[in-house]
Amino acid sequence: MKTIVNTLIGALALSALFVPSLQAQTRTTTTATTIAPEPTGFGVQIDFGSDSKFGVGGRIRHSLMGLFPAAPVSGIGSIDIFFPGEGTTYFDFNYNAVYNFTHRDAPKVAPYAGAGLDLAVASGNGASGTQLGVNLVGGAQFPSAHSSMTPYVELRGVLSSGTQLVLTGGIKF
Repeated sequence: MKTIVNTLIGALALSALFVPSLQAQTRTTTTATTIAPEPTGFGVQIDFGSDSKFGVGGRIRHSLMGLFPAAPVSGIGSIDIFFPGEGTTYFDFNYNAVYNFTHRDAPKVAPYAGAGLDLAVASGNGASGTQLGVNLVGGAQFPSAHSSMTPYVELRGVLSSGTQLVLTGGIKF
């Protein structure tokens, strides 16, 4: 289990170094407007899962315009640790691709929706287990012109052998 956790943490750290170089190279022009790539942001979050209960974690959010030049698509990677009780620890690794919706009448709310993968690792009482699942995710960011900190809220449905809903809230820097 430690090998899986260390490998995934290393992969997330490596992507944090690689993603800014992709952003610097990406700028796309459509026929009517210019779409600028989203800057890479790191965040902290608090989670509540229907099965896994209370958790804390971190995330990285970055532009995927290098892969989808004409679409406002972002990638969100997150690592969470949950504390369901009774000596059990539950790690949750996620990567989701989301479409960012914009609305001229509500510039202070930036909704998004998408899908991705979930890798859950549970251990406790001398046993451990790993499950791969699919995420369906929707949420909103609340950007401010006066601060670089962006609050967000997100609801993620994890579809695997044990389906779960996870409500997440946090701040992206």
